[in-house]
Amino acid sequence: MFNLFKKNPREKVVKYIKKNFSKPVAEVLIANLKTCFVLDKEGKQELKIGTTKQSGYPDLPNDFIWPEYNGSKLDFILQLNLEEFSAAEVGLPEKGILYFFLDLKGQEFPKKKEQFKVVYETKVIDLKNVKYDKHNQLEEKALKVNTSLTYPENQSYLFGDLELTDEEFDELINMSYPFISELFGGGIYDVGILAESDVIDEWVVQYNQEEGKELNPHDSTNDFVCLLSFLLDEWGFVDSWVHFGIEKEDLKMKRFDKVKISFTCT
Repeated sequence: MFNLFKKNPREKVVKYIKKNFSKPVAEVLIANLKTCFVLDKEGKQELKIGTTKQSGYPDLPNDFIWPEYNGSKLDFILQLNLEEFSAAEVGLPEKGILYFFLDLKGQEFPKKKEQFKVVYETKVIDLKNVKYDKHNQLEEKALKVNTSLTYPENQSYLFGDLELTDEEFDELINMSYPFISELFGGGIYDVGILAESDVIDEWVVQYNQEEGKELNPHDSTNDFVCLLSFLLDEWGFVDSWVHFGIEKEDLKMKRFDKVKISFTCT
């Protein structure tokens, strides 16, 4: 991913790709460069009600029904105010707030349908900060949403019959680390990224089971949107990432009750 706040970063990325990859491979990479967003921690400040933030206590409407698992409230992870960035660029609603919840009481990844929840609320006025008994929580922090780019680093099947050289595979990694550092500081949360192939595999398996479908993961790269992806180290799951994804038609219909989840380890 690449920060778009600096001058013409996309042009710089395209130039880099053309220089370091064969023409057919470069065409695939450039065609799949997409807008995404990274969320960076802000310095200590007084948080306004309804602002994008991690942990702490959520700002909720009066009629909000808190999701539970086994009689206990799920832990609040993050609230994402969709009016604070160009959410529509990744297919999200332009207004409202997305709330992310996980079951953090156990020692295993919360994969059961009842152990995670994404709730979309259109009401962004008359919100109240609601306290609850938290588990394994981080310090409350405001999050600033920055616009970036994403590319198919771990989606090799997008290249079809093209064979990447060892040097080209190395350059894909170089785009993620040394080169990327020239263009942006890393966000702790990602929205709208191109998910890794194994992440999409898990989303597709869940989707097929719940919807009675037979989607092929390799054909479904562009059928899902990553709502949120972040590292779980500070939450007690070392070297692990959680990824919330939704099928595009469900997203269009605002069916956030159909969100899928995946976990990856480094």
